[in-house]
Amino acid sequence: MENGIKINVLANEILERIRDQVNSQETVEEYKTVVFKICKFLSESGCDEYDPVIMKRFLYDMESKGHKGVPYCAGYLRFIKRVAFIVSNYAENGIFDFSYKKTNKPQYTINEHHQKLVDDIAKENKLSESVQNDLNHVFRHVFWFFENKGLAAVQITDDDLLEFITEEIPRTVKYTTDRTMRVVRMTASYLKTHNIGDVKKDFSLLKVRGHRENIINPFSTDEVNSILNTMENSDNYDIRDLAIVLLAYDTGLRWCDIKDLKFEDIDWKNGLVSIMQKKTKKPVTLPLSGKTMNAIADYILKERPKSDFREVFLTKKGLPKPLKRGFRILEKASRESGVDIIKRRKFHSLRRTYATEMSGADIPLETISQMLGHKSVKEDKPYLTYNREKISFLTFDFSLVPLNSKFYLDKEDA
Repeated sequence: MENGIKINVLANEILERIRDQVNSQETVEEYKTVVFKICKFLSESGCDEYDPVIMKRFLYDMESKGHKGVPYCAGYLRFIKRVAFIVSNYAENGIFDFSYKKTNKPQYTINEHHQKLVDDIAKENKLSESVQNDLNHVFRHVFWFFENKGLAAVQITDDDLLEFITEEIPRTVKYTTDRTMRVVRMTASYLKTHNIGDVKKDFSLLKVRGHRENIINPFSTDEVNSILNTMENSDNYDIRDLAIVLLAYDTGLRWCDIKDLKFEDIDWKNGLVSIMQKKTKKPVTLPLSGKTMNAIADYILKERPKSDFREVFLTKKGLPKPLKRGFRILEKASRESGVDIIKRRKFHSLRRTYATEMSGADIPLETISQMLGHKSVKEDKPYLTYNREKISFLTFDFSLVPLNSKFYLDKEDA
């Protein structure tokens, strides 16, 4: 096939062949997203036909720029490259190659009985050969986990599946969990339908929703207390640095709003701070603890240079002026406190800690959203870290809900 194939024709033909290979609409949509991403890039580059040079530029952009400046995770980047290979091979050679490269290093070896069960599950779900090849190592991971616990298929329970979801997946699955959760759903459904083991709950409700997000762990309460204790008892930190960390932890304010904080923003009498947020242009008023107000007052009275600037926090070196650069003291304090240094967990993570602690205290999500100064509750999801066992429990039935009339009855009471 010549390179001059029209973009829209190419996209339609590729997607038509993908639908023949994949019986999951969810998977088709994943391929469709990348195919359209490729077509959009070609079109914005001034092409209405496939161009191999522009395709190479597309791959370079995906690797170097990611999405809105945020790098793609390695797993999703491999998927993009796979789709790009399919598109290029079809456009340039007229060959639709949907096969997967096989690895010489098998993962998660399982016994023959469990492998036979994997094949039966794939057959019952009508998985194509290519999709089964793709998911085979995920199936092996599931049954390898059970084998390591000394369990045969007939001994698997709801609790065992839940343990795989809440303990094994977070520990071993580095990238997207979509495929793993899909395999868990198929496995649980098969075991339940064929009365293998003691699987009673409906795991089909467990789904990975929404687009990929880079969730960064917040600091725990113990970690923050350790950092604050280090800053309070070390000569390496001044009053200003301690006041800034306390303010961020106490209010969840962004760095851009803390560095621009002015005297008139603080209501000392009522213990409040009121600002117009720089990012959202939305006003927010938050309570201040006595400890935070004392730290800010100590800085103003004992350490802050004399200046006409209305900003509370000023630079220490040279002529005093408002802060501009990011706050790097937190990483130093974390190291000295023995707190783990996690990639991308920086000053902004105190905002996540603030939100997560409110969530743990059963404060309504709407209230948390208002205190974070968000425009919509949807913006709060990346800031909250939920208890995995609690959130997994919520996806199951209502058998433990103490309703005894009309709405839910045990079989013997119905």
